[in-house]
Amino acid sequence: MTVNSAPAFVFLANKVTLRSTKQKTPAGDIHSNGTLTVEKGAPSTYQSNLTAIGKITINKDNTINGNVQSQTSISNSGKITGTKTIGPVANQPLPSLSYSAGGANKTVPPNGTLTLAPGSYGIVTLNENSALKLTSGEYRMNELRYSSAIKNGVIEIDLSSGNPVTINVVSNLQFGHSGAIRLLPNGEGDSKLVTFNTKQTTAANWGREAYMLGSFNAPYAVVTLVKNTQLRGTISAKEIVIDTDCLFLHHDSPGSLPGPGNLPKSTSDDEEVASNQSLVTSYALQQNYPNPFNPSTLISFALPEAGNVTVVLYSLTGQMVKKLANGNLASGRHQLLWDGRDESGAVVAGGVYFYRLIAQGANGETKFIQTRKMVFVK
Repeated sequence: MTVNSAPAFVFLANKVTLRSTKQKTPAGDIHSNGTLTVEKGAPSTYQSNLTAIGKITINKDNTINGNVQSQTSISNSGKITGTKTIGPVANQPLPSLSYSAGGANKTVPPNGTLTLAPGSYGIVTLNENSALKLTSGEYRMNELRYSSAIKNGVIEIDLSSGNPVTINVVSNLQFGHSGAIRLLPNGEGDSKLVTFNTKQTTAANWGREAYMLGSFNAPYAVVTLVKNTQLRGTISAKEIVIDTDCLFLHHDSPGSLPGPGNLPKSTSDDEEVASNQSLVTSYALQQNYPNPFNPSTLISFALPEAGNVTVVLYSLTGQMVKKLANGNLASGRHQLLWDGRDESGAVVAGGVYFYRLIAQGANGETKFIQTRKMVFVK
């Protein structure tokens, strides 16, 4: 059984952190049962009312076009265009989830499709450029895997019946790089009909240039909406972090999202693209950033020529933890995101880890090997 509460808030959590973004239309209210922090803007504007039982902190270069109310205190170095109130704020309970799953594992082949009927499954895995096709009804899965190492996966949901769909995940809901939720036939106008639930207690990093439609409930997890991700719907979680340059709208917000792949990049992103296109004359493996890190880190490297590349993570004892890359890559600069999970999708223990790059030339000759150290803190 699943007990859902559809919050009136775009974000509802026991702790909320917002990083620089640029909202142009009312985006939905934001509530924290604990603290709510708006980090330094770029500058940034939020078209939202903010409420929190704990302290609200608004750092400089932020404009809040809405009301701000805390039961505890408000520290404001930005601009609030609405009212600022210290007064009672009601606790907003997170959704309560109760269900189980089990059954056959299912894998969507790379560049292929897989259609699943409502029902119970084991581990459902997406691959590069793959499409998982669902329909109205209730799904139960032990895990729904979309690794951060792949791109352009699609979850396509046929809602032509007008009935809702609920995807209940037991232990691991992943939604990765450039992923998209596609709703047929009405697009984001049907976001209210879509609910993703996960009972996982491990950190969830969703997105990076992804397009997410629906209500996402993770009441026991820390959820990070990763950079340049678009959301139409709601997120309810133990803790929510909204990364830089994300665009979010509540189900009932006016306007629409730009759509998959169409979110404008910031100046720093443009510079990153230009840098990536510049001539690479030698192999290089950079120190991961951030380091130490939690919950995720970027590993950057450069290839002067195309060839087979492997990037493998190892524990301090030399045991393989995860393979982030294993295949042919073009010349140029590359980045891989590690979300602190091993091959099985479980979050690893805090400590020292190593990542090794092995690059081969077009003829299969090993051209470059380098290993660096990083620290995962919990």
